[in-house]
Amino acid sequence: RVRGPLRLLQGIGHVQVGAILRQVRAEPADAPNTTVSTGGFGFHVSGRMKPALWKDQDDLTWAVYAGRGMGSYISDLRTLGGQDGVYDPATNTIEALPVFASYAGYQHWWNDTLRSTATFGWVYVDNLDIQGPDALHQTVRYSINLSWSPIARLDLVGEFLSGQRLNKNGDRGVASQFQFGTRFR
Repeated sequence: RVRGPLRLLQGIGHVQVGAILRQVRAEPADAPNTTVSTGGFGFHVSGRMKPALWKDQDDLTWAVYAGRGMGSYISDLRTLGGQDGVYDPATNTIEALPVFASYAGYQHWWNDTLRSTATFGWVYVDNLDIQGPDALHQTVRYSINLSWSPIARLDLVGEFLSGQRLNKNGDRGVASQFQFGTRFR
């Protein structure tokens, strides 16, 4: 695989671009000790900016990903085992899945010890005919948190997260949760 980030706009933030070329391989369950493979590729553009009109500590982060056979590089798809490709037993081949993903997040500092971050993310898989009806087609998720740092190196965080999954057959599911945590650096 080949991958290489390029960083631009040092000072006010950065924009980073990268690409990947890879091979997606699998061993079919009905044919042990044999391997089938296909090519995959992907691109990403991401960045972090310091918005000029807001507080100096605030920042905006974002990313866009697109490609075929690169699902294991996208968080929502990686948790499902990658979603890099689909094996077709009729042709004994793997077909790389086309995917698109993006997210944006904004962190605002209320004062020197209190900050919040709001994020939104979207993942889209262009499903193939050979995929089952329960294959993931799209996810949408968002979160908002409040972090307090009462002393240096200690964060206390409360966060609300919510997301929706849409399958190839149109079935939907929604999940929401509150979580609390600490981090010591």
